[in-house]
Amino acid sequence: MKKTRIIAMGLCAVLLTGCSFTNPFAKDEADTGLSVENVGDNADNAGDVSSEGTSEFDYTEDIVDIVSSALPVYKNVYRYDYRYSEDDNYVNLTQMTHSWVLLREADKGAYPGLYDALMDRAQEGIKNFGDYSNTMYSDATEQYQSMAESGDEASFPAYVDNQYDYISRADSKIVSICSSYETYSGGAHGYYATYGDSYLVETGEKIALSNVFTISEDEFASKLKDKLSVEFNERGSSSDYVDEYLSHYKFEPDSSKDVSSGAEDWETEYIFYFDYQGVHIVFNPYDIADYASGAFDVVFGYDEGVIADEYKLVPDQGYINHEVIPVCGKDYEYKNEIEGMRFELAYEDEEHTYASSITLVNGDKEASVDADIYAEDYYGDCYHIYTKDGREYIYIIFSEFNDFTSLVAFDITGGDVKLCGSDWFHDIYIDYQDQDFSGEPCLTDPDNMLLGHVGEALGSFQYYNLYSVGADGMPVENDDVCDFGMVATDKIVAKKEVPAVKVVDGKATSESSPIAPGTTVVPVATDGKSYVDVQLEDGSVVRITYTSYEYPAAIDGTSVDEYFDELMYVG
Repeated sequence: MKKTRIIAMGLCAVLLTGCSFTNPFAKDEADTGLSVENVGDNADNAGDVSSEGTSEFDYTEDIVDIVSSALPVYKNVYRYDYRYSEDDNYVNLTQMTHSWVLLREADKGAYPGLYDALMDRAQEGIKNFGDYSNTMYSDATEQYQSMAESGDEASFPAYVDNQYDYISRADSKIVSICSSYETYSGGAHGYYATYGDSYLVETGEKIALSNVFTISEDEFASKLKDKLSVEFNERGSSSDYVDEYLSHYKFEPDSSKDVSSGAEDWETEYIFYFDYQGVHIVFNPYDIADYASGAFDVVFGYDEGVIADEYKLVPDQGYINHEVIPVCGKDYEYKNEIEGMRFELAYEDEEHTYASSITLVNGDKEASVDADIYAEDYYGDCYHIYTKDGREYIYIIFSEFNDFTSLVAFDITGGDVKLCGSDWFHDIYIDYQDQDFSGEPCLTDPDNMLLGHVGEALGSFQYYNLYSVGADGMPVENDDVCDFGMVATDKIVAKKEVPAVKVVDGKATSESSPIAPGTTVVPVATDGKSYVDVQLEDGSVVRITYTSYEYPAAIDGTSVDEYFDELMYVG
C-alpha cells in the first residue's frame, strides 16, 4: 500500500483541523465521560460510558462483517484522562491511560460467554478508572496547591496512572491477557506491576490455577521456590523472607483472610498468565522482596510434565506474543552487555529525538532497515511470531511522521536475523458503530492478522483485511474483499445518479442498479483498488466501480466529487 497524497499528518491533523473519521451509524453526541480526549471538565462523569440519541439511518442490523476468521479476533479499547491546574499556569497534574482487551462484535455470536466475560472485565475497569481518576486529581491538586504556596508549583511532578492490556496467548482454547501497570503519585519513585487474566475461549470461564497443574499445591510451591532461588542467586538479592511471604499464596485463597482483613495468616492468589513458553507466575515489587530487587517472573514450561494437557499449546497452530525488546543507541557503550535480542537506533540528533534506522541484534547476527523514527516514543514493543511450520519472526509496527505506520519484519528462525522487508499500513479502529468500544485490533494469530489502510474513493475512509504471514515473512492478504472502518464524511448523499450494479451475497451481478439522487449510502466493502460496495436505505447493496480509485478518484472518468455531496478528505 503506497502512501497517498492527501493523508499527511494522521489523526493528529484530523483533530487539529477539525476534520475526523466519523461513524456513519453514529448516535447524536452525548457526554460519554472518558474517551480519547481530555476530560478535565467531565470529572463527575469519568466512568460513564453510555451514550444517547438515535441516528437518522441505522443499518447495523443488516450489515454482516465481510472479514471473518477461524479464531476470535480481539481489540484493545482505551480511556484517557489528562487534567491540569485551574490557575493561569495550566500545569499538568494527572495523566491516566488505561486499555482493555475485548472481543470484536463480529465474534460475539460464536463466543457469547467469552464476549460477556471480557466486557464485564472492561466495564469494571472503566468504572474503577473513573473513580480513581477523580481521587488522583484531588490528591494531586492538594499537593500542587501546597507547592504553589511556597512558590514551587513549576516543579510539580504529574501524577501518572497507566495500565495497558496485551494478549500473551490466544488460540482455540485459551486467551491470556497481561496488564502492564505503572503509577506515580508523589514520593521517591513510582511503582510498576504486571497482572494476568486467562479465559477458556469456548465458554468464557476464567481459568483457575488449581486446574492448570497436575501436581499438588505443596509440590507446586516447592518447585516454585526452587525456581525463585535461582532468580535470587542470579540477582544477588536477599531471599531471607521468601518462605514467609510464599506461605500466604494459595491456589484458592480464603476471601475472608485477604490482606485487608488484618489476619496474620492472610491469604492471596497467585498472579499468572500463559504465553508460548508456558505458564508464568508473577511476583511484583514488594510481593516477596524489596523494591530494589524488582519483579519476578517464573516460567513453568509446557514440557516440564506439570501442566495439564488441556492447557498446553494447540498442535499445528501458530502464535503471536507481545514482546518488549530493549532499545539503545548504536553508539551505546555497554550495548553488548544487554542479554538477548536488542534494537539499536541510529540517532540523528544529540537529544536522541529522531532516528534514521533501526537494527535488530541477536548475538552476533543483525539486520537493519532505514526508517524515520520518533525515537522518544519508541519503546521496543513488537510482536514475536511463531508460525505453525516452525518459522519465527519479529514484527515491529511504529508511526512515522504522517498518518501511516511502518511494519518491518525480521526473520529470526534458528537464531539468525534477516530483514524480510517493510510495508505501509494505517492505524484502524474496528467496531466503529459503537463509539464507546471501538478499538485497535490485536495481532494474535499468524494466519489472521487484522491490518488496515486508508482510501479516498468516497472521501477519506479506513478499511481493513485479514493477513497471513507469507513465505517471505511479509503479511499477505487472505482475501480481496475488505471491511470498512471509520469514514471522514458524516453523511454520504448522492447528488446525481451514480452508476452501480446490484450485489448479491457479496458478489457483483450484471444487473444495473443506479443510485438515485438524494440517496444516503453507507460504504460496507471494498477491494481497495477498483470498487466500493455501499448499502442503500432499503438495505440492498450495490457496487460502484471506479476508473480511478486513488485521489482524485473517478467514476466513468468523472470525479467522484461530482456524484456525491461534500465528501470530506482528511489532511
